[in-house]
Amino acid sequence: MSRSSEPLGAVLTSLSLLLLIIPWSLGGAYTAEEGAGDAHAGHGGPGEMLPGQFMAITLLFEENNWDADAGIVVAPDPGWMVMGGERMSMNPVYLAAYQWGYSPAEIQLEAGVEYQFRMMTMDVYHGASVSTDSGSQMVRLIPGVVIEQRLTFDEPGEYTLYCSYYCGEQHNGMSGKIVVV
Repeated sequence: MSRSSEPLGAVLTSLSLLLLIIPWSLGGAYTAEEGAGDAHAGHGGPGEMLPGQFMAITLLFEENNWDADAGIVVAPDPGWMVMGGERMSMNPVYLAAYQWGYSPAEIQLEAGVEYQFRMMTMDVYHGASVSTDSGSQMVRLIPGVVIEQRLTFDEPGEYTLYCSYYCGEQHNGMSGKIVVV
């Protein structure tokens, strides 16, 4: 579905996600794994955050980077800086997983550029896996834990983002797309 041709669909999807955020924000519809805030719990996650907060940031990322002409979210230049001796992106890519999809569903990246992804699941455990030029990247996503992963795609093309952690009856159809130009 293209936002430019079906704006009502995008609005309904956003409203549906916002309605799911309310119970998460108020009562915490999940229980984060013990020790989830440490680096090993989620393969490098920097800490905990409420899913509603993360989804709000992700929706803002989508809105700010939506290219109506191309019909896709275009990731900004990462703009790397060093802070506290650690190299960090000033413009990370946000990715939210939920049953049974990703937000943004499609994202455009530039070949040869290193991007810092910040990811979280909004409901149950999910995976965010993609086959890259140099192999596969597989990340386990935990509710309430922001996971960071750096990715570089050397070759232009379309790459499938898929869930690699069984998340329910429609797990096999949970996918997104990364378009590298």
